[in-house]
Amino acid sequence: MPTAPSPSSPRSAAPPDLPSLTALRGFAALAVVLFHFADRAAPTLLLHNPLIAHGALGVDLFFVLSGFILAHVYGAEARAGGVRIGPFLRNRLARVYPLHLLLTVVALGWALTLTATGRLTFEAQALQLGLDPVTGQGFWATLSAHLWLVHAWGTTSGLALNTVSWSVSAEWFAYLLFPGLAALMWWRGRAVAPWLALAVALATLLAAELLARLALERPLTDLTYAFGIVRIVPEFMLGMAVSLAVAAGALRRTPLRLAIGSVQAGIVIVVATSLPTLLAPLLFAALIGLLAERDTRRAIAGVASRSGLLVELGVISYALYLVHPIAGKLVFQALAGASNFDPQAVPLWSVPVAMLACLAVAWIATHGVEHPARAALRGLAWRPDHDRPAPARTN
Repeated sequence: MPTAPSPSSPRSAAPPDLPSLTALRGFAALAVVLFHFADRAAPTLLLHNPLIAHGALGVDLFFVLSGFILAHVYGAEARAGGVRIGPFLRNRLARVYPLHLLLTVVALGWALTLTATGRLTFEAQALQLGLDPVTGQGFWATLSAHLWLVHAWGTTSGLALNTVSWSVSAEWFAYLLFPGLAALMWWRGRAVAPWLALAVALATLLAAELLARLALERPLTDLTYAFGIVRIVPEFMLGMAVSLAVAAGALRRTPLRLAIGSVQAGIVIVVATSLPTLLAPLLFAALIGLLAERDTRRAIAGVASRSGLLVELGVISYALYLVHPIAGKLVFQALAGASNFDPQAVPLWSVPVAMLACLAVAWIATHGVEHPARAALRGLAWRPDHDRPAPARTN
């Protein structure tokens, strides 16, 4: 068994692949899907309850997790002289853009087809295409914002096209910031103290909440197209800070089973009650750190990483998140036509059917589009880095 590192040294033996966090991505995607599908469901306690009503917080889990994973993967490079901006951004663009572009085109084609066949009213068309409801103008500005990934930067007047892709725009903003944040976190090749990184992240989170409430008149966790970038920045920083703490061994003496169970209970309490949703990112960060610590201990002890359906769910989570608005709507409309129910008030049995269909589409999109396109783009214009561990299953 490898010797544990001293408390003052970074844990260089930390595994590049963190299966627990991969599975967690899958749960986050499922939470968002259930949240959106419940909006279409007829009243039922199984779908209309506080847990599912707060499913949009799965996006915040994605944001914290994204910061953690990138800090985990690129920490060694940051210590060695800084993250190389060009290769980093090209790799991230290859990761998120192909499927985003495909779903944007699909959403656009579908909206135009429904309009041409008279099945979409002007009001619905305006919402779908981001048009001004009075003048009908603004299509090209909306489409351009989506193609340039700036539609969560306050550049659009509403959710349009593939509506959930606002979070991809927010992620891209965080990617642009990451090399600079990494340079500060690993100042001159030395990691800053984890408590300092956490303190800065917490202060930024509180400042962002104050800004959201005063300037945008809504809680931070409600921001989407209207400056979703404000929402992601502190949560992304929080994930980076927790990664630093795990790498420094700050959680080495933590009783993991008790701690993980306590944090999970805390998450349930926050989402099931009227407690401030700002507590959710804090609990998500704690859970991510504890799960990463568990995977790290297993790797150091020589225990093989777990795999299975939960990890595969995490692998397809990005595709599931992006495809479910369009695929789910098509499935509900098809079921409504066959079973004669209102597609805006669907029965309970149709929700798992739509979920299974979305999972199937997401699997095809992941392995048939996302992964091949990413490999092709990385091999077309630049050579991928072979000297850095790249956990394909974590982000």
